Amino acid sequence: MKRCFSVLHSLWIFTSLIVLGILVHKFFPNYNDNEFPLFTDFMLIIFLPCYFSLTWLIVHITNLILKNTITKLVIGFAALSAAFAFSIFIMEFSMIFRIIASSLGFIVSIVYYALTVLIYKMSKTKASMQNT
Repeated sequence: MKRCFSVLHSLWIFTSLIVLGILVHKFFPNYNDNEFPLFTDFMLIIFLPCYFSLTWLIVHITNLILKNTITKLVIGFAALSAAFAFSIFIMEFSMIFRIIASSLGFIVSIVYYALTVLIYKMSKTKASMQNT
């Protein structure tokens, strides 16, 4: 099972894993014994898009590995649903604000996923053009 990956796609995936992992770890909201709760609230602006982008990256890698379309859809839907539910429960706001903030973070991360898929398709197209 050999797949053609360009250097750009591999570098994009590796760099994204590292950077998004660090950002999610650094900006994870911690409301316990916090002297600056407003700063924690502002950290959500960085945390939520990074968190959902990391989830989309996991979905993308899963899609590269698996062949069955139904399995891809089920795993992708389950991962994104679990990520959305987790993002709602880690915040200490009213439920409507939690849903709006998580939805905005999710929408911003869709741009990241679209860019990742575009890079993958471009690398796949270039590889197939070089093989002919």
